[in-house]
Amino acid sequence: MRKILLSIISAALVLSLTACSHTNSGDGTSPTNQTNQASIQIDDIAWTVDEGIIDGDRYILMDYTNNTPYTIASLEITFTEKESITEDDKTKFYDDLKTTYDMSDDDIERLKEEKIGMHAESEIVTEPGESVTNAYCYYYQGSYYLKNSDHFNLVEPDIATIRYLNNGEILTAYYDFHSQKYSNEPETEVADQWPTSDLATHFPKPETKIISLSIENDNSFSVYVYSISLEQFNTYVETCKTQGFTSDPGEFEGFYSAENAEGYSVYLSYRENSHSIYASFDAPDGTSDAS
Repeated sequence: MRKILLSIISAALVLSLTACSHTNSGDGTSPTNQTNQASIQIDDIAWTVDEGIIDGDRYILMDYTNNTPYTIASLEITFTEKESITEDDKTKFYDDLKTTYDMSDDDIERLKEEKIGMHAESEIVTEPGESVTNAYCYYYQGSYYLKNSDHFNLVEPDIATIRYLNNGEILTAYYDFHSQKYSNEPETEVADQWPTSDLATHFPKPETKIISLSIENDNSFSVYVYSISLEQFNTYVETCKTQGFTSDPGEFEGFYSAENAEGYSVYLSYRENSHSIYASFDAPDGTSDAS
């Protein structure tokens, strides 16, 4: 079992060199003139990356405080290898990865085709003055936790991606730590993407600023609901129960699923790492609710 798991980790670490951060279905985006975008400054985000302990294990973690006037939807900072690192540094790094993840020589050779990279990210929504603590850092653009401080010392900040709320839209700004210049994503996202279909009227809408539509068709839709504490999740579950979603229930901490008398169903899962809910809503079998 351990060998199978490590093989999966090895393959995923090599292949997952694309970002794991939030993506959008495309329906909630719209073009915008970059000159009309609000200005957000990396200097107004007090961020640090350092070693910390979670559940008795050592990790490399990012903390930050939002000192901007905007609600930050997410923050990602990528790191790239320093020009000053030596071939001996790189050899030790690859040897460590090979040992830790039981990687093959071919795996290591594929990694060597890329610069050494890491990233830290948080999808916890922060209001002005609020802070995020203990956001994990990862190798490359994959999803495997960075725990070795010697490895982190091989890299330096590269690009910050800041998604922030302005007038009901989520804007994306990039800061290049090397050129010290900003650029703006030409498309914005609608912050509240709760569907307007007839199907959506059969379910209670969560009270929050940011709802990202994942999938929508005639029979179902799913969303990510952000800026939600576990207590607020529990309150939303009670709202669903009050509105009749109590048949054939499944329930434990951070999870609820049920149907109502008409056969409409809810599936709710709380995500502690991003203070969000993954929510899926379905029409009764054999029905289709047109938009």
